[in-house]
Amino acid sequence: MVQPPGRVSRPTITRNADIEVRDLSCGRTLDVKPECVPPAAGPFDCCRPVGNWYSVFAVELTSQQLGILNRLRQRGFEVVAFPMYESYVGVRKGNCGALLSPAGPDAFTLYGEPSYLVAGGLSARIIQSDGHWFVRKKDKLAASPERTAELDSFAAELVDALLPVA
Repeated sequence: MVQPPGRVSRPTITRNADIEVRDLSCGRTLDVKPECVPPAAGPFDCCRPVGNWYSVFAVELTSQQLGILNRLRQRGFEVVAFPMYESYVGVRKGNCGALLSPAGPDAFTLYGEPSYLVAGGLSARIIQSDGHWFVRKKDKLAASPERTAELDSFAAELVDALLPVA
């Protein structure tokens, strides 16, 4: 039986487009060749072996899309897998994260809005009677001017990095 994967962190894209990801739920290092692995069948199949490789993202990526992820990595972004969003590619930098959706064979678009990370996961920005908050499940952080500025800077840098390179 396949165990649900935990948080996946610190992936590295090498020149040959392999991705190395550490699965924190079991401590294994997973080697991934996204172009060789079919999409996962279910929400917890993203850690299943397929031959000598493991499928981390339930999305097929082209070499152009892997090039974009490598360009993001060179700009200081980390490529991550957020639990419950296996159909999207996650990126994070500092305390902010976003989901990317493949858009055609050579591009990504933002899925939803970039968000501040709360307890290691994506959050929602809400307004309550006692102020503005970043909320994820039962955890919440005040949406201070510093955190909001960090999120705005992250979003602008991500959009800039996703623009096509001539």
